[in-house]
Amino acid sequence: MMSDVKKDQDLHFFCQQWAEWHRSRRLFAPPAPKHLLARFQPQKYSGEVPDAECSINMSLFNLAVMAQPDSEEKRTMQLFYLHNLRPIKAVANELGISSKTFYKRVKKFSQQAYQGYLELLAHRARAAKSELIENV
Repeated sequence: MMSDVKKDQDLHFFCQQWAEWHRSRRLFAPPAPKHLLARFQPQKYSGEVPDAECSINMSLFNLAVMAQPDSEEKRTMQLFYLHNLRPIKAVANELGISSKTFYKRVKKFSQQAYQGYLELLAHRARAAKSELIENV
């Protein structure tokens, strides 16, 4: 059985992959709060859109993330992964929370979105199986 630490690391890696995929498709990214971005990120734009593979998994995870209701957890997850804001202590302070609370929110939302992703995968598998049976 996989340890909780290993699961957390795998989920973090999956979210990082999603964020990279997401950034390559700028149309999906909701606008970040300008006051936070302006303070924590230099404005560098080359004009080129990065390339990323077409991935049904990343697309389904993105759908699961976007389908979740707006919340503080969703906002912190997007700030952490999509907008890559650092240092977390300063970002958390700006939001009026502790770093620990920030990370808890990111983890909670990531787990919720991943559960939604797994449900979408299961639904997709059932639909494919039904289609296969109908075509026999």
